[in-house]
Amino acid sequence: MNSSVIFKSMVAASKVIRGITNEDIVKALGITPPTLLHRMKYPDSMRVGELRKLIELLGWSDESVMHLLTYQDDGELG
Repeated sequence: MNSSVIFKSMVAASKVIRGITNEDIVKALGITPPTLLHRMKYPDSMRVGELRKLIELLGWSDESVMHLLTYQDDGELG
């Protein structure tokens, strides 16, 4: 599993838990819906300011963010 998959999964789970829609994210980040789709498909294209706003909106802890940023796929399960 790569970091893009983990990012997308974390966003999806946080949206459900907090009742956040893509429209909410678009408004908070100040981007268009097509740009959001691009950012979700290619997370490395996300700008730092957008990422900061997204982290705040989704309520991610520092620990969650650090896990995402330091994730390394070692090819092993578990």
